[in-house]
Amino acid sequence: MARTAGRTSIRAVMLLLALAGCSRPQGSSSSGTEAGGAGGGGGVGRTNPALEALTSDKFKDEEFIAAISVLENANGATDASADIATAERRVLGIRQPGGWTQLPGISVPREKLPDTVRVVRIQGIIEGTSNPHAMRYQMLAVKYAKEYNGTMIRAVM
Repeated sequence: MARTAGRTSIRAVMLLLALAGCSRPQGSSSSGTEAGGAGGGGGVGRTNPALEALTSDKFKDEEFIAAISVLENANGATDASADIATAERRVLGIRQPGGWTQLPGISVPREKLPDTVRVVRIQGIIEGTSNPHAMRYQMLAVKYAKEYNGTMIRAVM
C-alpha cells in the first residue's frame, strides 16, 4: 500500500512539473496578445480575480458559474485604475470568428494603441450558444471589459 501511494505521489509531482514547464511566461507572446494568466500585474504580485475568471478556459457549467460569481461582484473601472497605478497596461479582447479581436469599450483602432499596451483575450465566449450560464457569463464579461477598457484607454491615450 505504501509503495502504491509513493508511486502515485511521484506521478503527481511529475505531472505538476510537466505542466509548469509547459506554461508560457507572462508577456512572452510574439503577437502582444495573451490567452490567459493575466492575474499578476507587472511583477507586483497583485492578483485580480476578475481577470483570472476572464482568462481561464471554461468547458463545464461549474466553470461558467464560478466565473459569473466573480464577475457579478467585480468593477472593471476600479480594477483598471488599480492596474494603472501599478503601471500595468492591458486591454481585454474577445476573439471573433474571422480571427480578429474585438476590444469592448474601445473605439480606437488596435493599431493606434501604444506599444506598451497588450491585448489579453477573454476565454469562454461561445457565439450562438443556448447554454444559459455561458450566455450570462458572456454578458458579464463584455460589461466588465467595457468598463475596464474604457478606464484603461483614457489613461494610456
